[in-house]
Amino acid sequence: MDEKITIMIEEFRRLSDRWVALFLFILAFSIRFKFRSAGLLHFDSVEYAILGEQTFKTLSLQYAHFPGHPGVILINAAFYGFLQLFGFDSEFTTIIVSVLFGAMAPPIVYYICIRLGLPKIYAFYAGLIMIFFPLHWSLSEYMPTDVESLFFLLAALYFALITKKGSIYLSAFLFMLSIAIKLENIFLLPFYISICLLTLLKSQKENLNRIIIVKKVFLVLLIQIIGLFFLYFHYFTGVDVGDSINAIFPQIGTIRFQLWNTFNLMLNTFSLLGIILIILGIAGTLGIGRKYLGFSTYIRNILALILSLALLNILFSASIPLRDIDRYVLTGFSLLILFIPFGLMLLGKIDKRIPAIALVILVIYMIYSTIPIISDRHNWAGQKEFAMRLKGLTGENAAIVALDEGIHINYYTNLTIIQPDINIVENMLKQNKSVYIIGTVMAYENGRDFIIEGEKRFDFKEVGTFPNEDWHGRVLNRFTFMETIYRITDKSD
Repeated sequence: MDEKITIMIEEFRRLSDRWVALFLFILAFSIRFKFRSAGLLHFDSVEYAILGEQTFKTLSLQYAHFPGHPGVILINAAFYGFLQLFGFDSEFTTIIVSVLFGAMAPPIVYYICIRLGLPKIYAFYAGLIMIFFPLHWSLSEYMPTDVESLFFLLAALYFALITKKGSIYLSAFLFMLSIAIKLENIFLLPFYISICLLTLLKSQKENLNRIIIVKKVFLVLLIQIIGLFFLYFHYFTGVDVGDSINAIFPQIGTIRFQLWNTFNLMLNTFSLLGIILIILGIAGTLGIGRKYLGFSTYIRNILALILSLALLNILFSASIPLRDIDRYVLTGFSLLILFIPFGLMLLGKIDKRIPAIALVILVIYMIYSTIPIISDRHNWAGQKEFAMRLKGLTGENAAIVALDEGIHINYYTNLTIIQPDINIVENMLKQNKSVYIIGTVMAYENGRDFIIEGEKRFDFKEVGTFPNEDWHGRVLNRFTFMETIYRITDKSD
């Protein structure tokens, strides 16, 4: 049995890295495309779809809510410009962009592991885990910015580990794009620069030239500054950054609660086996077990920086007082995957069969925990279906009182969306407009205030109830509920 395993591993080693990476991409793309969502799920993804289309049509960069997200809008605009030639709309464009960039992450993970000195079979294991990693797989169907930003971050790390001429500058450009897509990545810049510096020192080891190294690091920083300046300059000159930051800045008092949620999320996505493999990988490269794997000081230093980068992202995400913490922690969790093949390799020192068995168990768990969610999304997009039913109930000329979910309703139906404002509703009623309000508005503070004051002036008549879906913190689960619609009329009617 051991001889057969050895022969299979030797045959695998003869495969070209490009063929292995291509296989990982095709497998990742196939399953993501097969289970692609039936509609846009997150209200952010609807905004990016709209602004990407507008950017292409006007040839003027549009910006989303704070912090603008120019990177993802440019990507959506480029893909929309191409795909609309074949009759596809902005909805399909946004879905396919997320699927495509999600599928490109596993091959990059494979290549990073190769650069870190892992045997090809263990690098392949890491790529397979990335394909089926529940958080990343589910977010590939969810379509916010996180999957795209992760790809560019991983690609930047890969090219930062290459010593070929010009690779460091391509790496710097890719890292800049990851920040342009997800501004929080700017906090990871010191660790990224340190990785670049270590690679430069390694490449210049025999002929150490400090001036050349300082010059290259300076150029890496300059690429970040110039790129982000051009992408963000016009946005930041027209937005009240202070109010935006105060509104979203992490509340340190919530860290303890969020850390517990983060640990539970890690347990749900990696399983206990995955967490054990991560711990073994860290121990085998940085801790007490490093003598058994025997990697160089350079590799250990790179892994230490990657671990620090992952932990910083996880701690930052844990401090964000939002229910959809699972989106923000994707980067940190995905970087921890890089330690799993080292853990498997350490187990392989005991018995060559153990890594393959552990991998199969881990992948089965990941598939089992993810398929029900993405399969449901593929068959039914709650907010899209609700919007279509709402239009059928209210007609085309109605106005709908809504909050965040209003962007879905307007995108799929072109119905007029208004905020819960007494004066606006009163003016529309005087113009003989049909005005409706959806029930979830009342769950928010300004919605409750509107109802309290509105009951003095208006009548609220229940006219229908349809199934809907809540997107808050629902990357690895779904919450559907029955949404009630009310017709608003003047009390004098």
